[in-house]
Amino acid sequence: MSSQLSKNVLFVTLSMLIAAALAPDADAATLFVGPSRAHLTINSAIAAASNGDTIIVYPGAYPETVRFNNKNIVIESIDPNSVAVVLDTLIDGENLRPCVEFGGSETGSALLRGFTLRGGRGTNGSAIVGNGTQARIERNIIHMNQTGTAQSPGNGTIWNCAGVIDSNLIFDNVVIGSGGAIVFASGPIRNNIIAYNSATIGGGLASCYGPIQNNSIFNNTASERGGGMADVSGQVVNQLVWNNEAPTHPQISNGGQVIYSLVQGGHPGAGNLNQDPRLMLTTRLDCRPTPASPLIDAGALVPGLTFDFKRDPRPTLGYREPRGDGSRYDIGAYEFIPGRSSVASWTLYR
Repeated sequence: MSSQLSKNVLFVTLSMLIAAALAPDADAATLFVGPSRAHLTINSAIAAASNGDTIIVYPGAYPETVRFNNKNIVIESIDPNSVAVVLDTLIDGENLRPCVEFGGSETGSALLRGFTLRGGRGTNGSAIVGNGTQARIERNIIHMNQTGTAQSPGNGTIWNCAGVIDSNLIFDNVVIGSGGAIVFASGPIRNNIIAYNSATIGGGLASCYGPIQNNSIFNNTASERGGGMADVSGQVVNQLVWNNEAPTHPQISNGGQVIYSLVQGGHPGAGNLNQDPRLMLTTRLDCRPTPASPLIDAGALVPGLTFDFKRDPRPTLGYREPRGDGSRYDIGAYEFIPGRSSVASWTLYR
């Protein structure tokens, strides 16, 4: 075989392999859950699903612990970008059991998106028991869950996840133990609003080891230390940490490397600020920056992070003069969009 022919055969073979790898799974199925649908429960659809399948869940209350069972599947509501749909698509722990449990070997192709998780109870994780999963957790409302008891303390509303935790609204959760919102997470935590949670240690986050990027963490409490965060070793960048409470280290306790963040009371690190963030506060969860906010353009470049909590683009030019590291990234979950007065319905929920 000539050298040129060998090259042509190699090129065609590689092209076919690449095309096969990028092509969607021809056998992938979409399963539907809801009244008058093929499946009445989410777990029934999971039992029928295979890797690569998508499960679409219609609005309703689903009183079950949703178990992924190590399947690389997508489970989402009919419109994860609609707050009305997310609020009306409820996975309810009924104050008896966790809302969602992963097997632990799911990859990043598995996804939970667009649900309200409420009424979860557990010892390690009440809303989400991760078991080390790499699944993505996106655009959920996670509130009114409880982990641990005085007799048997626990850890985290979201426990032991290694995948991306992105753009969730996590509030009003109680943990008697560590991590009022998230604990033992090793994947990226980004664009989340974490507020009004409580724990013994780390009212917002505790013992998280991955990158922590562009979250708004405020009004959380810890009965011992770290009202906002405790014992985090991943790099913390573009973080708003404000008005959290604890007897010692109310904002950050043992916080690792914190840079280009606004931390009440100040914190060592490049680009960090200590001043009133000047938030909208039309409701208790409305952490959008006002036009006069020091959060605007004061952050640092986060490669690959190209949108905010509301899916507006990052970065967006807010001030003419350079601020932060010059990349124009804002601090916190929201990117300020000049001239916009739209209602941020996700934060107006309560």
